[in-house]
Amino acid sequence: METKELLSMVEGYEDFVKAVAHVALVPISFEDIPGDSKDFFSPTEKRIAAQEGMGESQTLKTMVHETAHSMLHDKEINKDILAPAKDRNTKEVEAEGVAFTVCSRFGILPLIQSAGLHQSLSQGLRGSSGNYNVAGN
Repeated sequence: METKELLSMVEGYEDFVKAVAHVALVPISFEDIPGDSKDFFSPTEKRIAAQEGMGESQTLKTMVHETAHSMLHDKEINKDILAPAKDRNTKEVEAEGVAFTVCSRFGILPLIQSAGLHQSLSQGLRGSSGNYNVAGN
């Protein structure tokens, strides 16, 4: 299922952007990303890139999603944590779960989006390794 891009405006958008950038462990840049991807976290370059020109709610959701990847899935940052390796689907479920929780808390995700996320997460769970221990917990 393809999730539609979030287009809504967010009250306090600039403050949210600053807050996410402040807690992120790596720099976040906005750039033209070729292809269908809206974002990425590069563990080798230690940076997050978000597609420029997206709607405010989509930008924030994307920033939170990639910040979650940078915190949960960077081997260097988590080198002292003894946890089994996670497959791509598990990592995506974790990052989407964080993005959903954080954005929902601040009213950024509308109900239609959360329904799509629920379906995506359910599909991700079925295709994952089944190991959902975050940071070794």
